Amino acid sequence: MIERHEANLGKAANLLHTLKADPTDVGVLLNLHRLLIRRIVVSERAVIRLKAIIAKKKRCLSRGRLPKEHASALKHLIAAANERIDEHRYLLFLWKSFGDGIAHIYFDKYALKATFYSAEDYSVKEDAGFISGKKGFRMEWRIIRMAILGGKPALMCDITHVLRHGDVCLMVGNDPFMIEVKSSRNRNTRVDRQLQNLEALGKFFVEDGADEFRGFQNVRRIAHIGGEVLHTEALNDAIKRSEAEGTVVVTPERGLYYVAWVGEFDPDQFSSIPVNTSAVFFLNTIKAERAWMPYCPFTLSISPDHLLRFIKGQVYLAVFVDLDELRRQFLDYGLYATVINDGTWFLGLSRSSVASDENMSHISKHLFLRIAIEFQSLAWFVKAQARVDDEVTQKYLQLEPTPPNNDNPGC
Repeated sequence: MIERHEANLGKAANLLHTLKADPTDVGVLLNLHRLLIRRIVVSERAVIRLKAIIAKKKRCLSRGRLPKEHASALKHLIAAANERIDEHRYLLFLWKSFGDGIAHIYFDKYALKATFYSAEDYSVKEDAGFISGKKGFRMEWRIIRMAILGGKPALMCDITHVLRHGDVCLMVGNDPFMIEVKSSRNRNTRVDRQLQNLEALGKFFVEDGADEFRGFQNVRRIAHIGGEVLHTEALNDAIKRSEAEGTVVVTPERGLYYVAWVGEFDPDQFSSIPVNTSAVFFLNTIKAERAWMPYCPFTLSISPDHLLRFIKGQVYLAVFVDLDELRRQFLDYGLYATVINDGTWFLGLSRSSVASDENMSHISKHLFLRIAIEFQSLAWFVKAQARVDDEVTQKYLQLEPTPPNNDNPGC
């Protein structure tokens, strides 16, 4: 099915990366909105139509005994329809990944993480459902068009995965400003809860924290100092070379390995990777399982020249992170890193090699995965987390910060 959508996927990729190069070009933003809305609605309507067919066929099967051949044919049609539904849901995932790309152009990625989860706890918030048939869609689209044509970038939340609060998001600062659009004056408990959640998120963004947020006390945002270091150029170089070389391993820095391959994998290329001490992440699997959210989407990281090959599964990508190297780099900041990887936390940091779990600070698996999924620098990650650990330690434990060893070439 992807083959029939190559032209529109290519157009979306070019529009997104044109917008990335110049976020002030609101004309490109409006055209990308139009394309994504049209394609999303087409797939949504296909899903609705296929579900109706399945329901009809199931009713036929339940009415009574049918000839074996007839029943078998109906079951085959139902299975085929379900496969088509899954294909359209994958297309919906792709189109909304371009919408996520828009959000990540304008907003801080760590702020966008907050819009993906419930405002009441850290569970993933349910998405809003289909645009097709949504009562307030026309009003939302009118507001989007008016804002963009007036020179103010705005984004329809329903064309993204990551913006799960509000209907329209104004993109005028580092943090999302989301609003609910209601075509009726009627109020109910659901509307009141939505407004309360938006108010809680807005207050969190403005004040960089809250006394109570998502069930936790005294939650604070700590900004990273210095620009984030990413290796998307190295990734795209590996993809480009794989077309001619088959299997390519690129090492953008010590302890970090990007592998791209086409066709049969060449295991001899693994000789340069410390496989036994590395955590490995297969990006095609993450894409196929639609588990990329709320990270910066591959639609934005992979260049338009290579994106379609990755979407179609013509190129395979894997990231290896050498955990021994990660421990060495943390030790240069006076920190002992312990791999936990229990599904919630990936690392524990302490100033003693024999610290108990309660005396460690913890780094979530979500944060660690940014190294692989967003192609973040390992050295930058270590430096940033060491700084956060120092800042938290100073504030809450009144300990002196540990000076870094500036002789470490990896930092």
